[in-house]
Amino acid sequence: MPRPSSAVARSLTALAPAALALAALCALVAPPAAAQSAAPEPAVLSGDFLPGGGRVTGVELVHMTAFTGWAAVVTTDDPARPKLVLRDGFPYKAVGDLVQQPADASLAGFASLSTELFGGITFVARLDGTAGGVRDDQAVYFENKLWAQKGPLPVPNLWDVHPGTVLRSLDDVRCSTAGGTVLFRGEHDDPTIAGPSETFLAVGTLCGTIGNLCTVDRVLVDGQIVSQPGVRLASVNLAPHGAAVSPGGTAVLWSGHLQDPGGEDPGCIGRFTFPGNVSILVEEGGSSPVPGRTWGPLDQVALDVNSSGLYTVRATLDDSDLTNDEVLVRGAQLLAREGDPAPGIPGAVYARFGRGPALVNDAGDTVW
Repeated sequence: MPRPSSAVARSLTALAPAALALAALCALVAPPAAAQSAAPEPAVLSGDFLPGGGRVTGVELVHMTAFTGWAAVVTTDDPARPKLVLRDGFPYKAVGDLVQQPADASLAGFASLSTELFGGITFVARLDGTAGGVRDDQAVYFENKLWAQKGPLPVPNLWDVHPGTVLRSLDDVRCSTAGGTVLFRGEHDDPTIAGPSETFLAVGTLCGTIGNLCTVDRVLVDGQIVSQPGVRLASVNLAPHGAAVSPGGTAVLWSGHLQDPGGEDPGCIGRFTFPGNVSILVEEGGSSPVPGRTWGPLDQVALDVNSSGLYTVRATLDDSDLTNDEVLVRGAQLLAREGDPAPGIPGAVYARFGRGPALVNDAGDTVW
């Protein structure tokens, strides 16, 4: 997604407490560049009338598309389309809509909105009306084009996996905004790996025409060596915001768990860069930017990374003091901490940092 400018960061910091409360109930969109000193304006509110009938009852997911565009997954009081995606204020996809592929299937839910290099929207969908078996309820789309579907991978296919591999879940799709890189996270059953299934992170490449997916290479999978000496990956974190791809597609930030002979499997955050370099940046129980505190569990993290590899992490410290354990970190620098004074709002302190990441642009400016 487009990276925030410092002007946007200043305008968000200057929000009044009432506006901050409103942000919990609506999607906010920043004004055009010429008016960025003004406060953000509501883009969609609970109670708004929808083109075609019904009203918005809730906002589940917000995504900035290209330039000043936006998309949001909203719930409605219209029984014919109880959930839909708004694109710049207009219905784009709705629960119940038929899809072009697979035949006779319809949309049953949405997750993980992203934007392809030229502005097209990609998303993870749940499906109804498919043929059954294991290929029954998840797919990744670019606009109306099917990129991947849960179930046995056809032969031939674009995925660099062993023959007979079955996709068990498709949990996340993220596209770089200035390059042709696509990040996938999910679970599969590779017949060459012991056990019923494995989590994975894969990187796809776009080429040729807009939205044309050419290859998908698996870069992380359970059991893979990710650190020396011989430290192996136990699992990839499939939770929302648990991975990020840089605008140019040159760096991927990911989170997961490391194998531990004692069965603890500590959480970790790592980085992948081409042509195949994997490194561990943060590990549960390791030193944090706060003196005297270590990193706590890393299951519910939120990550972002810019084109130079500068990353941000929202996570928690150890449980020795639960009143100030939530932090935002940029690189190795503490950005903000629960209990710290909130700039621009006299007497206020940070209580929480929401569910999403702190976004960092290529100039290093950060907004949260």
